Amino acid sequence: MKRISFFNAILCLFFVFGMSELQSQINRVEPPFWWSGMLRPSLEILFYGENMAAYQPSSSDIEILQVDRTSNPNYLFVTVNTESQAPGFVTFEFSGNNTKRFTQTYEFRQPIQNSS
Repeated sequence: MKRISFFNAILCLFFVFGMSELQSQINRVEPPFWWSGMLRPSLEILFYGENMAAYQPSSSDIEILQVDRTSNPNYLFVTVNTESQAPGFVTFEFSGNNTKRFTQTYEFRQPIQNSS
């Protein structure tokens, strides 16, 4: 009986520590969303989180034009092409050491009619 309890405890610890690796490292995204169909076809998105500059972003949903890192390792600036971006969500994948680490979704909203 104790052997099963010990095994369950080890399994729970493995699950907790294993899941923490999969959780997003991102604390903030600026701007938090954007509008589709804007006149300027590029958008710079800031991803902020612990050691974000160590990760390489990629996306099969939107074209990444440029990735910039600063002297502060917690900031990662990603410029994307929004020229034909429809309203909805795109997904960014962040990887380090050739392995997928976590994903972050980003929303493009429908512009409000007659707003200028």
